[in-house]
Amino acid sequence: MFLAAFAERAAGKAERAKERGKCGIFIRMGFLVFAQTLFYLTVSLAVIIFGIFFGIITFHLIHIARRLRSVSENLDDAAGDLRDTIKEIIEQLASLPILSYFLKKKGTRGAGTSRKKRS
Repeated sequence: MFLAAFAERAAGKAERAKERGKCGIFIRMGFLVFAQTLFYLTVSLAVIIFGIFFGIITFHLIHIARRLRSVSENLDDAAGDLRDTIKEIIEQLASLPILSYFLKKKGTRGAGTSRKKRS
């Protein structure tokens, strides 16, 4: 009894839903099509924007790397010039008789000669 009443009530609800829902299905489907199209357009636009941002970031990173290489080459040239200048200054100071004793290179004492003790 209870099951029969439940089944009859469910069948009545289904018929009323069919009558009301014929237009509603098309409206819902149209809304779903619109929502899906809007979603795809939004995601496509987001992918395009991320691609553009990635391209801009890559361009600037390459630009920074080139400048760093240029600065590195300039520093290397400056270090080479400074090294040469320091060598010239040391050579000029070594030629002075007072400082020549302190700036002598090791091993210039006399190659092959030995000191003999005097008795």
